[in-house]
Amino acid sequence: MKRYWILTLLMTLASASMGQDGTTGLCQGCGLGFYLLMELGDLLLHVVFYSKLGDEEGAFDFADVANAL
Repeated sequence: MKRYWILTLLMTLASASMGQDGTTGLCQGCGLGFYLLMELGDLLLHVVFYSKLGDEEGAFDFADVANAL
């Protein structure tokens, strides 16, 4: 699972560093916001997933993660 977390993080960073015209990537007309939105959603899914695992073990939950920001 660690490699998927790293891959998602790298894809998020790549989306954030696209050119201002947003024409790089698979969808030529989608723009930067589309890719960044999708990657941030993936990243949030990882946070929710690991928070659930932490909650099941009694270590921490999503609120703990959010409060740690």
